[in-house]
Amino acid sequence: MRLPLVLILAAACGRESAPPAQENAPVNGPGPASSPVAPPVSAAVVASVPPIGASLASFLTPTPANLSARKCDSKTPVAIGTADQANPAMAIAFGPSNGLVAWTSRPGRLAVRPVDRAGEPTGPMREVEVPAELSRTHGMRALDGKFLVFLSETDYSGPMPVLRLFALAFGTDGAPLGSPLQIAIGERGRIDEISDGAARGVLLFAGASPSTNVKTGRLVTISVADDGISQTVFDLPQPSKRARPLFSFAKEHNVAVLGGGGVIVVDGKASLPIQGESLRFKGFGIAPQFDGSSSPGSSSPGSSSPGSSIPFYAITSFGDEGKLRYGSLSLDGTLHLDKKEFSKDAPLKPPFNPKVHWATSTGAGTVEVFSSTSPVGAALGTPVDLTATIPDLSSGVWTQMAWSGEQVLVLHSAGSTVRLALLPCT
Repeated sequence: MRLPLVLILAAACGRESAPPAQENAPVNGPGPASSPVAPPVSAAVVASVPPIGASLASFLTPTPANLSARKCDSKTPVAIGTADQANPAMAIAFGPSNGLVAWTSRPGRLAVRPVDRAGEPTGPMREVEVPAELSRTHGMRALDGKFLVFLSETDYSGPMPVLRLFALAFGTDGAPLGSPLQIAIGERGRIDEISDGAARGVLLFAGASPSTNVKTGRLVTISVADDGISQTVFDLPQPSKRARPLFSFAKEHNVAVLGGGGVIVVDGKASLPIQGESLRFKGFGIAPQFDGSSSPGSSSPGSSSPGSSIPFYAITSFGDEGKLRYGSLSLDGTLHLDKKEFSKDAPLKPPFNPKVHWATSTGAGTVEVFSSTSPVGAALGTPVDLTATIPDLSSGVWTQMAWSGEQVLVLHSAGSTVRLALLPCT
């Protein structure tokens, strides 16, 4: 029997603009390790959110071009460590210098181990004690010289299930930085999106949760330093349609665009309706980083200053009449659309690259990778065939794919052993 790992592509859609946001508050320090109750959110309003630096997405993103140029050396899967066989809960990420693997080694213990770009361990396995109720590795993000691991569990103590999310920071050698921090997502049943890693942190968006009577969306800026993690929350009315958050970073600014181009949040302290033609778009994407040298609100209509605007592309329609268009989004919410139109299936122009999205189906001893490329909101491009057979694979839906910067690695388990295997070029 095959166990599918379902991949959802975030196809952005147009939406009505939302009213201004209400509040911005810092939440610092580790969450209670022995309690599933989320820490209270302070009502103190702060002037700004610390910038977390430029995006690392250009390095981390697998594209058809770099996958076709990957190394194809064939070798035996590498053993990384021993896992909780019933719940391996694995994650992997690569940063500018190396990679890190994280997994549940036993109940209440998270194991990590650094690896090089070929998947070979470069240091010893380390174990960190985590709250006992945490049962899932919720993902990992690579930062500049650090890694951020997310753990989650579902709290069933109330009338409706609520997600509890913790974050732990590690150095490139796997040494923990500070204590686990409970992320202040409130009484929500899920989170919508965690951004790719920026130099010093990530953005997280958790939307409204009707089942738990939460009517606002929450943007959390998670900052990582040598002594641990801090966070700042920003609540805003939930867009009338699904938020579908997009993120972009500069040295001085953190930006979230919600509702497929309907609302822009700059530095976690301003929620502005985007002015222009965005509500007509059926697909919308923004560059993961921009120059950001100008202050929000400093641009004027028609300005082409890279410091005051974020490049974007848009799909006008999913049908045959749809067109691909480019433009720029100013930090004051003004949208500037170029007049020239392209076929919606045309290759993306810089600074955009088609991203490879993974979807896997695993059976006894095999992993079949169904990967396809597309800009957000556009039709799927040509599938990339990366199917392979990996002996003794037993991790099912926990099997993970990773682009190391040189090749594709398959993180999996074989019985109680966590392993990394190269995905052969076949």
